[in-house]
Amino acid sequence: VGCERHYQAQLHIAFGEESLVFQFFITAQVLIMQGNLTTAEALIISSEERIPQLGTGVAFGPIVHATRGLLYERQGDLTKAKVWYLEHPDWHTEARLGIMYLMASDKKNARAVAKSLLQQDPRNPTARVILGALEEENDPAKALREYQAALDNMLLDRPSGQVQPIYYAEGPRCRQAILRLQEQLRMK
Repeated sequence: VGCERHYQAQLHIAFGEESLVFQFFITAQVLIMQGNLTTAEALIISSEERIPQLGTGVAFGPIVHATRGLLYERQGDLTKAKVWYLEHPDWHTEARLGIMYLMASDKKNARAVAKSLLQQDPRNPTARVILGALEEENDPAKALREYQAALDNMLLDRPSGQVQPIYYAEGPRCRQAILRLQEQLRMK
């Protein structure tokens, strides 16, 4: 509420409202990752209702698509999430689709998504996490390098455009894999 009042007190109320809507979606992503799905969904709905009122032409699509898809994923409706991601392609939704392929053991599609993401941005951390997971069984050292690159990119780089928490969603998986692989390689 304080944030909302601050933004709306600005001389450019439309800009303040746009920023506020983006912030609401960012907050919803954090809530989703924390498991607070009911509050996140209410915030998404409220934010989606504000978008047509802005009339500013700002492209909210990518943050809306990524946030709603992540909610479907965490609600356990993977079919709905997959369809949503396929219907709303951008690099955030493509990254989440790659993770879904990985979780479903669809290695071919997971690898294809990772390669596509790396063509768009060679430092994409989600692509590196996917490749790390795909390499774990056959080449643990290569997998470790991929996971380390992913973590480095999450911590050091910032994607162009609006930074969303979803960009960092695979951080815990990455850190766990690094520790596991370091131990595995140390034991050899």
